[in-house]
Amino acid sequence: MVRNKATIAWFLGAVVVFACGGAGPGGRDRGGPDVVPDTAETDHTADAQAGPDEVGPGDKGPEDAGPGDELADVRADDLGARDDPVETPPDDGAPDDVAADETAGEPVDPTLDSDGDGLPDVQETALGTDPHHPDSDRDGIPDGAEIQDGTDPADPSSAVAWHPEWNTHPRLFFGPDDLETLRARSEAADGPWAVLWARVASQAAQEPLPTPDGPYDITISAQWGAVAEAAAFVGLVREDPDATAKALAVLAMPSPDPSGLSPMSNYQLHESEALVSFCTAWDYVAANPLAPPDALAEARAGLLHRLDTFRWMCHEGPPSWMLMLSRNNHAMKVFGALGLCALALNDRSDAAKDLSEAMTGLDFLLNLYQGTPDGGYAEGWNYLQYGSESFLPFFAAYHRYAKGEAFPYFGVPALQIESPHAGQVHWIPDFAANETTRAIHRRALWSVRPDGLTPETDDANPAPMNGAVLAWLFDNPSFLWVWFKPAVAWFSGRLHTATLALYDGAPPPADPGMDLDGAFFDAGFAVFRESWEPDAVYVVLQGEHGPARLHGEGHEHADELSLMLRAYGQSLILDPGYVNWANHDLVRYATDHNTVLVDGKGAPVSEVLDNLVGADAFLTPMRSEGALTWVAVKTAYEGAAFQRRVVRVAGRFFVVEDRIAGDGQPHAYSLPWNGYGGGDVPDSAFSLLDDGARWEGPGAWVEVHAVPASGGGADLSHDLQEHVTVFGQWALHERLVATRVMDDPAGFLTLLVPGRVGEEAPVASATLFEEGVPGVVWIEGDLAYLAASNHTATDVTIPGWYQAFSVPPGLTIQVVRLQGGQLHSVLETHHLPPEEPGTSSTR
Repeated sequence: MVRNKATIAWFLGAVVVFACGGAGPGGRDRGGPDVVPDTAETDHTADAQAGPDEVGPGDKGPEDAGPGDELADVRADDLGARDDPVETPPDDGAPDDVAADETAGEPVDPTLDSDGDGLPDVQETALGTDPHHPDSDRDGIPDGAEIQDGTDPADPSSAVAWHPEWNTHPRLFFGPDDLETLRARSEAADGPWAVLWARVASQAAQEPLPTPDGPYDITISAQWGAVAEAAAFVGLVREDPDATAKALAVLAMPSPDPSGLSPMSNYQLHESEALVSFCTAWDYVAANPLAPPDALAEARAGLLHRLDTFRWMCHEGPPSWMLMLSRNNHAMKVFGALGLCALALNDRSDAAKDLSEAMTGLDFLLNLYQGTPDGGYAEGWNYLQYGSESFLPFFAAYHRYAKGEAFPYFGVPALQIESPHAGQVHWIPDFAANETTRAIHRRALWSVRPDGLTPETDDANPAPMNGAVLAWLFDNPSFLWVWFKPAVAWFSGRLHTATLALYDGAPPPADPGMDLDGAFFDAGFAVFRESWEPDAVYVVLQGEHGPARLHGEGHEHADELSLMLRAYGQSLILDPGYVNWANHDLVRYATDHNTVLVDGKGAPVSEVLDNLVGADAFLTPMRSEGALTWVAVKTAYEGAAFQRRVVRVAGRFFVVEDRIAGDGQPHAYSLPWNGYGGGDVPDSAFSLLDDGARWEGPGAWVEVHAVPASGGGADLSHDLQEHVTVFGQWALHERLVATRVMDDPAGFLTLLVPGRVGEEAPVASATLFEEGVPGVVWIEGDLAYLAASNHTATDVTIPGWYQAFSVPPGLTIQVVRLQGGQLHSVLETHHLPPEEPGTSSTR
């Protein structure tokens, strides 16, 4: 995952640092210019001014400082590489004591403080802040107080607290006035609220897992957090003293020391989930009059210790170097946890810094790195959902505060290598109002399979979306359409309490109100969809380039040109899915996908750097004409350039035209097709045909008819390949491979025909009309279809068809009506010019 020389140099330096050792989470001597030494006099004015909640078990002096405390003790001018805030205007040549907007050259009084906030106007103007606003950086601390405390008004993360006046609990997902409404929802007899409450009650009834003897178990804390959150919610909503006491006890439980864990332990993933739950539980118990003050103090102390340990582990401990290099779900989950805990415990002296890190870090990773402007997401939808288990609750809670506005935040540089926010102050919009954030989730919704689960392309298994929270966050009821799908089943993941609080009972719309078909160039995929019904015919074509391919951070597959087909409630032409990280080598190579191979090889996969996978592929726009809708994708690998055009005919049939420009030498070109049948697929069958194969599953079947562009018919073979069943498990299915040695012209023409079990297949055949002109013909009822792909430079007359007609270079499709087996009339004729193979695209 090391991307360039600068990062490699940094990585080697980090290795040296770790090799030289350092104090663990209980230590203080870690050195470095950004850490105040133990002997330095530390200003604890922040603790004195933070209000009564800060005094008590969570209030530490230098003698009992715990893990991560040195991050809170960093002085405002030692927060990183930043020398000047991003808003600093360019030097206009005026003397230092002249206001930046002064054009007459008249000197101004350098002590003038027109707004009486303790910060001279000249300094405020130089900082790019508003000299007439008492809180020029909008961080909740008046500028005068910041100057007195030694904090930096140009750096929101240096505030002594984050909006300490925001002190009402509960506040993350609902307020005190909502408790009666929630109590009524908890008593619902059926529907989503009843299901959600049952999940909460079941979680609250669990006992926290015991801490095992021996190595630290990273999964236990996430279970503790889930129990604490659910019990705290039950205690607050139902006024249940036993549940309240249980939540407080779990919050106060001592957490094991994780400092000895391996950097590859995934501590950060599980502990992020734990802290989201723990901090949510704190929001609930802090509002509960049944919580005794001494038990609250113990719970807060336990939570602060856990949070301090987490901050130290992620910034300095074993997982830190991986987080610095991982521009993916690992860091995003950490940022989500830090952000939510900053909102829940905003009176901490490090809350403002945590919130700055969360806002800038998530904006970088989600919107500027993983995401594309048209809504693609490089890691895949599975990882968007997984990461959002930690950052979606933060987005929702923050939106309740920000209400769509943007505020300035400092890009804490520790975990933001190569981020444009690192070391700078940027205005970050509320994620609910950020157009890229919205586009990513809309595109995930638009791409779902007919059953409502996101497609299993790249490192992804079919995944549900939390449509209730997304509908509330983006004020878009379309997400409820997918949330009510039986396969999604009112999914709430780890967000049971937030989902119950934010779903207002609205019914789902009849459909999501989006286009059925489309191609998204930067997102890197196209979708054909017959309808929004659960048994619709649905095809996904892959064509990723740039960030959508390169920023997958180890989760990219070599699937250029690949497509998957689902119809009549069943997967038919498979993408193999993900399985899990330990087993994704079973499914991520070009040979595992429905693409084109050259001498048995497809797009490359680096065995050293996980992010170097595949080759850039470029989609054309999707077009329609009569009964046809089509899109093409272009790429190049193994010394050959490819163009695959997929044409939907009459809503059900798919013609796949592959045109190959090789190096002028003969090569064995292979066309693999993975179908849902045979092998371990239950109630299924696989059979070879003269020109392809047929797979039949429990509810539907698909036939593939394929012919090479030259050299005669294809050599057909078949073998067993893996596909995911559920997370961590896989099964085997039959793969068809059509192969032919070709030089020029080279390519294939294929017909995919899906159908329901019990339905007769059309009479179909694939044939080479003449060298360079492969074709497929199929008849259903009184309609006959012909597709011919002319790879030559001249018009060719098709023999053996119902009428003689000339086919120019490119793809020709004709539909005719028959009567008594003879031509009655020509209904449609379409000539699609060749879209030459290559890596460029006409959009």
